[in-house]
Amino acid sequence: MCLAVCLLTVGAAAGGDAPIVETSHAAIEARDGLKLHVVFAPEAQPALLFKPARGVWDWSATSKLFIPVENPGDESVTLDLEIEDARGGSLSGDVAVAPRSVGDLAIWIEAPLPRSMGMIAGPSLRAAGLAPNTLPVTATKGSIDASHVVAVRLRVSRSAVPRHLTVGPLRVAPPSDVDRTAYDGIVDGFGQFRPGTWPEKVTSAAALRASSVEEARQLAEWRAESPKRDRFGGLQDSAHFRATGFFRTERRAGRWWLVTPEGNPFFSIGIS
Repeated sequence: MCLAVCLLTVGAAAGGDAPIVETSHAAIEARDGLKLHVVFAPEAQPALLFKPARGVWDWSATSKLFIPVENPGDESVTLDLEIEDARGGSLSGDVAVAPRSVGDLAIWIEAPLPRSMGMIAGPSLRAAGLAPNTLPVTATKGSIDASHVVAVRLRVSRSAVPRHLTVGPLRVAPPSDVDRTAYDGIVDGFGQFRPGTWPEKVTSAAALRASSVEEARQLAEWRAESPKRDRFGGLQDSAHFRATGFFRTERRAGRWWLVTPEGNPFFSIGIS
């Protein structure tokens, strides 16, 4: 068995054979070595299914699965990943692949379930800059026996048009120390994600106070320069309408206006 990173085609449990690949509402257009160029049809859950050529895959010493994926299209693609064991157990989650991007779908089979830690999804090492080339499978649910894996299913969800993707080869590796400690001390004293750095990250109480002073100064300048408004947010000293005591609309010179109860025009931005 591989002790570090290994291709599934040489795993001991796979007997050195390439995995069996089956399709559902999908077609393999071409093969580039172990890479598959696949077209997923706009059907209900088009999928690729990988199965060991013989027996089961024993990933108990590795337990982290990587699936390289390339999305050459101009739209993001959401993928559902499901791993099954010989006892009928399953582990599943999803991931979004950005347009014209390449990355490794990554799922640690024996990782703590996010919901067991009070989270919808696990902490993103990629967002922290610690795993820039990975696409972590999130919102995982279920569990499996990593020593008796019988299938890996990759589905495209919610697609109205055919999706072209390059997939594989699959590989497994042991989780890193960063993986094992991902839930340890996630949040620092300022409520920020502890791993990783970014320009706006607060590093000290003094920096936080300085930032607060600067924000207060900018807010004061904005308020001083902003137009006067009535208590409903309407713009005073502009086009005035008849005050009725109610919010309403009025058409003037071929244009519709929103009017506050005090007779001033206002903007409303929302989701309908």
